[in-house]
Amino acid sequence: MLNYKDETDFDTIKGRLKSDSLNEKIMNGYNSSESTNLKNLFNENGTDKATIHNYHFLYDSLFRVHKDNKINVLEIGVYEGGSLKTWKEYFKLANIIGIDIDPETIFSDDRIQTFVSDQNSQDYLRQTAHNINRNFDVVIDDGWHQPEAAVNTLVTFLPRLNIGGFYVIEDLNLMHYQLFYTELAKLISSKKNFAAAVIDIDALFQVKSLKGSVVLLAHRLPN
Repeated sequence: MLNYKDETDFDTIKGRLKSDSLNEKIMNGYNSSESTNLKNLFNENGTDKATIHNYHFLYDSLFRVHKDNKINVLEIGVYEGGSLKTWKEYFKLANIIGIDIDPETIFSDDRIQTFVSDQNSQDYLRQTAHNINRNFDVVIDDGWHQPEAAVNTLVTFLPRLNIGGFYVIEDLNLMHYQLFYTELAKLISSKKNFAAAVIDIDALFQVKSLKGSVVLLAHRLPN
C-alpha cells in the first residue's frame, strides 16, 4: 500500500486509493491451481492469453466468483473464436457475445453470439450495442489496440457495465501510449462509482511473459 500522508492533491490521493483497491482485489482473489485451470482452457482453445501473455492470473482472480452465475460476457476481437469458447467453458451459465470487424470470424454456438462491428466507428458500435441489447458483467477489449478505437468502444460499452462488473482493455502499448492510458484510467476513476487503473500483471504477480501483460482495468463499484 502506498503512503499518502504527504500528498496534498486530494484527486491524486483518491485515484491512488482506487488503484490500490483494485490491486488488493486482484491479489485477494488469486488461487494458483484455479489460475492454472484457466490457463489450460486458454491453451486448449488456441488463444495467446496464457502463452505470450499472463492474463489468466488477472482473469481468474477477478472472475472466479461468477463461474456459476448467469452473467453476460462481451469480448471485442473474435479471431478464431478461442477466447469465446474458453469463456463458455469457464462461465457455466454465461451468455457470451463477440464483436469483430471481419465477417469471416462470425459464428454462433450454444450460449455464443457474434456480431460484425467497427471499433473505429462510434456510430457503428452504438448500433451494434443497440442490436445486442444487453448490459454486461465482463467486457474485454482485445480488438484494434489503438487509443481512438479503445475510446470509441469504452464510451459505448462502459455505460452498459453492470454494478460489480469489470471492463478490461488488453495489450496496452505503454512505449507509445503510457500517458494516454494513465490519464484515461484517471478519467474513468473520476466518475462516480468507478475505479480504474493501468495494471502490469507480470509485475503484480512477479512473473514474465513474452509480450507483456499490461491492461487498463475498470470496475463498477456498488452505489
